Amino acid sequence: MLMIPAALIGALIGLFRIQKKGGTWLDKIHAMAIYAIAFFIASMFVTIILDWFGWL
Repeated sequence: MLMIPAALIGALIGLFRIQKKGGTWLDKIHAMAIYAIAFFIASMFVTIILDWFGWL
């Protein structure tokens, strides 16, 4: 439930962070992918914890 929006937010954060430093289009795609995967996994754990306590 929370994972897809979190992955999109992560991709945007990765894009904005790499734009500050500059880099090629491949660097931008790589940063977006890394942040999207990290946010996806983090939100998956948050969803599991919320479901475990019955708050979801």
